[in-house]
Amino acid sequence: MSGRPKVYLAGGMSWLKPTDALAWRRQAERALNERGIDVLSPMRGHPASLAASEIIKPFDDVAVAGGPEGVILRDLTDVLRADALLVNCLGASQISVGTAMELAWAYLLHKPAVVAIEQDGNPHDNHPMVRAAIRYRTLTMLDAIDAVAVILGR
Repeated sequence: MSGRPKVYLAGGMSWLKPTDALAWRRQAERALNERGIDVLSPMRGHPASLAASEIIKPFDDVAVAGGPEGVILRDLTDVLRADALLVNCLGASQISVGTAMELAWAYLLHKPAVVAIEQDGNPHDNHPMVRAAIRYRTLTMLDAIDAVAVILGR
């Protein structure tokens, strides 16, 4: 493993086309890698055979990760290993429970979580605990990537 800082890429996956769930993570990974930052993604291990037109239904990744315990162990271990979180809440139509948990872990562990989220109307703002766990907010993913890089001195 390199001595480079690591960022966990959090954000909703349920009810998204795989291309949507993967696209922003791939863009963020390229941008962060250019700045000397490695990424940890919960999308790793998803079947490559999944057609772009298929929808990831809730809990599809449970089978990939070895059941519910595998999902939580994978994601919690990644948050523990990460130096910061980059969270994409943009365009969410419903709250992502997994993302809310990852934000809570970051809050508990005093790890910076930079969240790209709309100014108003995002379902993640509807609960006071989730809203409080969002310490760093940006309106765009590019601004969130920049903020993570600044926080990590890159």
